[in-house]
Parts: sequence; C-alpha cells; structure tokens
Amino acid sequence: MIVRHFDGVDHIIHAGDIGKRTVIAQLEKLAPVTAVSGNVDKYEESGFPTEAIIRLNGFRIAIRHVVFEAGKLTKEGRAFLDRIRPDICIFGHTHQPKNEWLGDTLLRVHDLPHARAVLEEAVGKWPADPRFAKPLAMLYATMGLGREAVRTLQRHLESEPTDVEGLFMGVEWIYNLHTLGAVARSKAEDVKTARTYAAAYERGKGPQVALVKQWIEFVDPPPAKPAARRR
Repeated sequence: MIVRHFDGVDHIIHAGDIGKRTVIAQLEKLAPVTAVSGNVDKYEESGFPTEAIIRLNGFRIAIRHVVFEAGKLTKEGRAFLDRIRPDICIFGHTHQPKNEWLGDTLLRVHDLPHARAVLEEAVGKWPADPRFAKPLAMLYATMGLGREAVRTLQRHLESEPTDVEGLFMGVEWIYNLHTLGAVARSKAEDVKTARTYAAAYERGKGPQVALVKQWIEFVDPPPAKPAARRR
C-alpha cells in the first residue's frame, strides 16, 4: 500500500509518531525523506529531530509533530510558527485531516495582531492570490481600520467581482467611513466605487438591496430641489 501511494513522488515528509525506524528505511527506498519525532517516539530519544525546515519548489516548509491540539493552535505551536514564519506547515498528532491558511487559523483564535502580520506578509508575497486580500480586509475592519479595509477589499473584488458578500461589505465600509467624515481615497472615487459595488450587488441578487440603496443615498445624496419662488 505504501509503495502504491508514494509511487513517483519527489520527497516524503513524516510529521512524527514514526514507531519503528524501519518505517523510514522503507520510505527512503522510494524517495528522500524528512522526518520529525512525535510523542509516541519519545521525541529526541528516537534519534529524529522534533522540528525540521526544508525548502522545496521555492516554498519554506516547516514540520513539527504537535502544532494543534483539541482543535486549537497550541502555545508552543504558535511560537514555532512565529519563529519560523514558513510558507507551509506540516504537522501530525491530531489524527484528523486539516488544510487551512495560517492567517485564517490565527483569526479564529483571535490573535489579531499576529494574524495581521501573517496576512500582510502573504499579500506582499502573493499579491495576485485572491485568498489573502479579503481576510486581511475583514481583519482591518475588525480592528477599526476602515480606510485600509476598503482599499484591501478593492484588490479582492478586482479578482472576484461577483462576490456578493464582498460587494455588500465594500458599500457598508465606505458608508461607515463617510458617516465619520472620512474617505477611503477621495469623495469622488469613493462614490464611484460604492455605486459600482451596489450595482454589482443588485445584479448578483444580494438579499439586502434596499439597505445598500440607503447607504448609497447617504454617500452620494441626490441634489437638493430648488426652493419654490414666492409670488
């Protein structure tokens, strides 16, 4: 079974709880192996390191047995990720499949400053990747950084122009800024952007069209009617 699953791979990563050393010996017959020890191996007593960092195809990959426990990022796991700052982290221990972005994970545990640093780094490294801009924009909004939220969300909506949820947030955040007497870019640009989002939201059959129209009327109120002349 192992031979069938790993046939043709370039590299094998084992994230701990190896058991017998012969397991690694068998894997090494198929491809180069990077392995770390787990609690079953009694960590360093096994002769395998507790952590490893490798670079494959331009990605910095960190390997550690325990990063999550009971569905939560552990204190040691967070310190490890903060110290290594990998592109990808592979871990074991939970015996449950998990595949998610680090920024999202940190948002779920409410570590907002750390999440901000991770997402800003991701957006900087992969500016064309649509997975990072929206979470970062939502984080900015949560932290009260409305201008940054609107500008970052705009990058997301340029690549995902039919994201109804994103369009709704875009109009709402511009409205919130204007109620405070602030702007994201300029009054004229904000009006144009908000109207573009509102129109796309309505085309996408968003459920809150009436509310969006109220926000637009505040951001770009209709011209006042001239006063009637007295005779």
